[in-house]
Order: sequence, then C-alpha cells, then structure tokens
Amino acid sequence: MRFAVLSAVLAACAPHAAHPVIPNQYACGDLAIVRDARGIAPAGSTGTTRLGYSDDDGDHYVSWPVSPIAVEAVELVVPADPRQDAVRSVYDTSKGSSRADWRLVTRQICTAQGGYSEALARYARGAALDAVGRDSVHRALIALEHRYIQDR
Repeated sequence: MRFAVLSAVLAACAPHAAHPVIPNQYACGDLAIVRDARGIAPAGSTGTTRLGYSDDDGDHYVSWPVSPIAVEAVELVVPADPRQDAVRSVYDTSKGSSRADWRLVTRQICTAQGGYSEALARYARGAALDAVGRDSVHRALIALEHRYIQDR
C-alpha cells in the first residue's frame, strides 16, 4: 500500500512537458486527429490548429470562425492524461462572435489510441486481461523511449 501511494505521489511531482513531444492520436468517428508539440491536425494534414487555452478540463484547441459569414466553430478538448479520451464539439456561431452566443450542435467523444477506452473495449470483446496489460506496458515503454531520444 505504501509503495502505491509513494508511486502516485512521485508521478504527480515529476515534471511533465506542457505539450506532448510524442504525437497522440484520437479517433473521432471517421476522422483521425493527431496532437503533437505544434498543435492538432487531421491525420495526414500539414496545417495545424494551435492551442487556444488551457483549464482544468485540459487543452482547448478551437477553430474559430474565419469570416463574418462562417457560422461554425470546432473545439477539441484534450485532457492532460494522454490515455483519456478527448471531446470534439461543434458550435453554431450565427447568433454572435462571443462564446456566450454560441449554440452546441454536436459533441463527440474522440477515443485516444492506446487509451483507457480502447483497453476496456478490447477486454470487453474477450481479450485476456494479461494481453491488454502487456500491450499497454509495451506502448508505454515505447513512448518513454521516444521521449528519452527526443530529450537527448
């Protein structure tokens, strides 16, 4: 028990990058979104949406309306934990440019690749718990190796 508490405290105190060096990928239905140190973008795209702001919910990436006649804004909220799912919201901005005037049109959960939801879905489909755990540890070790290489 003491070891688990100590591990949790040390993990919380460890320095974390403000923005991930290793790309995270999220599946939003048919759309794949990649997040890296530059921002977010659809997979295979060269343009990125930069960080708008951060709060307790996570990092908010907002594609603001680009013209007075555009009536849609898209927001992706990415939690600090890269294994948690992100939330993609589409807003109708026809009533005004202030966020208070926006109306939510759709909200969609974007599943994190290698995240908690994906592991739970694999287990629910009949994958052995040890196989799900082994794959999760393998992905974590690869991510750690990539971070180590990037920091050198």
